[in-house]
Amino acid sequence: MTIRIEQPHCTALLFTTGKLVITGGGNWYECMLSAIHIAQLVSSVFVDKQYEVEGCDMQNIVAHTSIGLNEGQFLDLEKMYEQMSLECTYQPTMFPGLSYRPMGSPVVILCFRSGKVVVTGGKVSFLHWYML
Repeated sequence: MTIRIEQPHCTALLFTTGKLVITGGGNWYECMLSAIHIAQLVSSVFVDKQYEVEGCDMQNIVAHTSIGLNEGQFLDLEKMYEQMSLECTYQPTMFPGLSYRPMGSPVVILCFRSGKVVVTGGKVSFLHWYML
């Protein structure tokens, strides 16, 4: 079942196993709040049962940014690939971005000629890591 809630703005997938996957949360707290909200919603539909959240783990943090390039400038993905080929994949006929996988890190950094950068695969946000 797919459930969309407005506050916080998230989408959840509820499986028959009881697992709940939440996407679109800006941080761990929004995901936990969404999970609690959905548990209360399901409990209100099935009045003879009480549902609660047992835990919440971050699985895949995605971030995006832009490198400040001047008009007419582009990232030279070919040169990046030449210099870091052991950690990169670049096949422009199949995918327009360069995939950079830093050694010893779970993240993948996707770089595009336009200067757009996407980081995916993180498990712990900087703020959460910093607070530990």
